[in-house]
Amino acid sequence: PATCANGYTPMPSNPSEDDCEYTCCPVDIGTVTLYEDKSRGAGCDALDYSGNVVDADSADHCCQGEGYCCDYGSCTSDSDYCGYRFRCGGRLFVAGPSGGTYYDATAY
Repeated sequence: PATCANGYTPMPSNPSEDDCEYTCCPVDIGTVTLYEDKSRGAGCDALDYSGNVVDADSADHCCQGEGYCCDYGSCTSDSDYCGYRFRCGGRLFVAGPSGGTYYDATAY
C-alpha cells in the first residue's frame, strides 16, 4: 500500500501495481474552529495535531499563533485565540476524472 510521512496522505490512495506512482499531499482538514470550552464543539469533529478526527477528550489544544493550528490559514471568526481544535461543517472537495465537486460537509 502507498504510504507517506508527516501526516500526508497518498493520492491516489491505493495506486495499482501497473502504475505505482502517487503524490503525497497534506490532509485538507477544512476550516478549523478553536474552542477553549470543549462543550462548544458538541456536534463538531474534534481534531488531533495531525488533523485526524478523534474523540473530544483527545482534541489538540493550540493557539492561532501556531501555523498548523488553523491548518495554515485562518480559524473561523467565532474561534477563541487558544483552544481545542474542531471542524464544524465546511466544504468537502471530491476529485473526479474530469475535475471535482464541492459538497457541503456537516459533522453529525
